[in-house]
Amino acid sequence: FLAIRFAPEERAHGIRLAGLIVGLFGVVLLLGIDVAGKTDELLGSLCVLGATLGYAAGPMLANKTLSDLPPIAPVTGALAVSTVALLPLAVLSPPGGGVPFKAWGSVVVLGTACTAVALVVFFVLLTEAGPSRASVITYINPVVAVGLGVAFLDESLGAASVAGLVLILAGSYVSTRAGDRQPALVGEDHRLHAVPGAELREDSLDVGLDGRLLDDERGGDLRVR
Repeated sequence: FLAIRFAPEERAHGIRLAGLIVGLFGVVLLLGIDVAGKTDELLGSLCVLGATLGYAAGPMLANKTLSDLPPIAPVTGALAVSTVALLPLAVLSPPGGGVPFKAWGSVVVLGTACTAVALVVFFVLLTEAGPSRASVITYINPVVAVGLGVAFLDESLGAASVAGLVLILAGSYVSTRAGDRQPALVGEDHRLHAVPGAELREDSLDVGLDGRLLDDERGGDLRVR
């Protein structure tokens, strides 16, 4: 939804927009919305919203300013800045007592596999698919989290959670596949651009004396496949 204001070229329309909305409803069903009168849960929901905005804005910013860099470069820079920003908080609130070896192992896995490697993969996806499609991965995060919780933490899976999972998967599929079926359009100046595999219908084109393509009798844009 940030693309409406900050990245017009990435705006979602039609079926793709419907898929994003369906996925959003799925996230709401999965996480729940009953936080009235519960300060901690309301604060947690606001934190989730803030993180969502950050993950949505990040790909757009990276696509505009870091697209010419290899994925490892922005990841290294982002993690370095994060380390500097969080270091004062870590110093001011050290863990009480000794830290068990299991906790250190969890930190190592979280920092390497779940953060460093995941961010590199995400930036590769950003380069290949674009920011709007890459951002759909944030819809999949709750699905993976719920699955791991059920598998390893004995968490329960209710009817609302199942419905949310189905909506998230369906919405993500629709929003990422819809763009593949959209035909490319020639710009407003109606000049023909080279498109690999393009097929032109001779009965719908008129060519002027200067070699430019004229609008057909329906006045529509020239479509190529």
